[in-house]
Amino acid sequence: MGDADAIRELQRANSHGSGLAAGLKASLRDLDAAIKKMGESIRAELEKAGLGEADSAACLHCLDEGFVCEDHSDMPWEGEWGTVEGHAEHGGAGMPCPYCCSAIPEDGTTPITLAFVPDWKRA
Repeated sequence: MGDADAIRELQRANSHGSGLAAGLKASLRDLDAAIKKMGESIRAELEKAGLGEADSAACLHCLDEGFVCEDHSDMPWEGEWGTVEGHAEHGGAGMPCPYCCSAIPEDGTTPITLAFVPDWKRA
């Protein structure tokens, strides 16, 4: 195989990898949307059953606190020395839960702390 053939093979492999990465990103976006919709459905069923927010967490990622681990966004944030099973001592910085907290406007009219409040708790 000559240099030109090797370069073409690398370019073909790279373009295949880019398409695969884009497909995975799209699948993850779909999965996130499905998880958010499932959380909303669970919350509605809990409300119909007369169970309040103290009885069960609607968002299993942040446990309805609005904070998740920046390094592991599917785990609640508990500071540097967390105690959640499977996540203890993996403390990254806290960030707004991407599953139940919507972004706030960037125009400066909304306090940043609202980014950490789950949508269903916002007024």
